[in-house]
Amino acid sequence: MFWNRRRTKSLGRDIFIENRVDLSRAAMRHRARANTRGNGGRSPVMIALLAAVSVVAGCALVWLLMVETGRALYSENPRFKIVTLEIRGARVLTREMVKEFTGIREGRNMFDFSIKKVRKDFLTKVPFARRMSISRVLPDTVIIEIEEREAVARVGSKDGAMVADRDGVVFFLRHRREDLPVILGYAYDIKGGDTLKGMGLAALDAIEACADPRLLLRLEAVDVSAPDHIKLYILCEGSQREILLAWKGMETRSEEGRQAAFKKLCRVAEILQTPEGKKYPKLNAMSDGDVRGLAG
Repeated sequence: MFWNRRRTKSLGRDIFIENRVDLSRAAMRHRARANTRGNGGRSPVMIALLAAVSVVAGCALVWLLMVETGRALYSENPRFKIVTLEIRGARVLTREMVKEFTGIREGRNMFDFSIKKVRKDFLTKVPFARRMSISRVLPDTVIIEIEEREAVARVGSKDGAMVADRDGVVFFLRHRREDLPVILGYAYDIKGGDTLKGMGLAALDAIEACADPRLLLRLEAVDVSAPDHIKLYILCEGSQREILLAWKGMETRSEEGRQAAFKKLCRVAEILQTPEGKKYPKLNAMSDGDVRGLAG
């Protein structure tokens, strides 16, 4: 009888504990349902996603409002139509050519184009333009300043219109410049906008040195077909002389290389003014030593 009472008490405790566990679980489920109802039936992940979408949509709306406001105030405002268009520095380019290449002309809104894009496109289309800038002066003036390249040599043939400036940039001229020395024997195919390389650059250094008024060298042509030297054709007292010229690092332009070329051509000019030097149709200035005369 005693044993039965103990067993009954043990069963009662077990039932009591199980009931408390069930009540705790029910309470947790009730709180979870209450939290869900408080968030409108949405999970925290869904709420965060909706918040992010709202922020993005708000930013897009602000951006659109700014764009439309900018158009109304600037690019579509009739007060900012171009009345005065100033074009400075153009010599080869005509006024109409500049308008055509830039798309900028009187009557267009001065804020209706990107200065950066117009400048980039213009320099791509016009290789003989070295620099170009555009300025807006409120309320109705646009100023275009152009620095054109200065041709120092013809390239490829004596009667061609392809020329190069002191930087080696190749471009075309509408009018032939027969007064310029010509670079012959250039091994690479070139087109407008390309840059000379190798012995073509060495030829430009020699051309620059010969143009120095201290040398009095009338350069007619430079042959760059040889891999280790260039050949200069210089007019001296009515006859043409050949000068074989080389210096260290001549294929890569540097101030040291320019000085080396100038120093050698100074010696050539000195020799051509002497009775002994006038006897030779060719001079060899390829070695590091003195210039030597060649019989032919």
